[in-house]
Amino acid sequence: VPAQVAVAPPVPAQVAYEATPLDLYELEQRRMMLQDQTLFYN
Repeated sequence: VPAQVAVAPPVPAQVAYEATPLDLYELEQRRMMLQDQTLFYN
C-alpha cells in the first residue's frame, strides 16, 4: 500500500517541477552553499 501511494502522484509532481524550474535551481544553489559551509567549518 505505501508503494502504491508513493507511485500514485508522479504526474502532479512533474507538473509542479516543470512549472517552477527556478525553485529547483534555488534549492540546488542552497544545497551547494550548505555543502560549502560544512566543508569550511569542518
